[in-house]
Amino acid sequence: MVPDEDNEVNVEINVQADSDALSPGRLEALADGVIAIAITLLVLELSIPVISGGGHEGSPSSLGDMGNEFYAYAIGFWALGVY
Repeated sequence: MVPDEDNEVNVEINVQADSDALSPGRLEALADGVIAIAITLLVLELSIPVISGGGHEGSPSSLGDMGNEFYAYAIGFWALGVY
């Protein structure tokens, strides 16, 4: 602290940021992690359809009934991937 002519005290603070803490690589890794979590949350919304009779014969038609959900998932996945 150095007093000036008006008896005011001027304080100089030197702040040095760690160059690794703000590097682009760390920011990219954080963004990749956030996107991976968001895509994982998208998958958790998909449910397995219950098929009466327990056979595999109705699987394609049951999955076809979920077409809108798969379409919404694909759009969400694409939007997150573009980001």
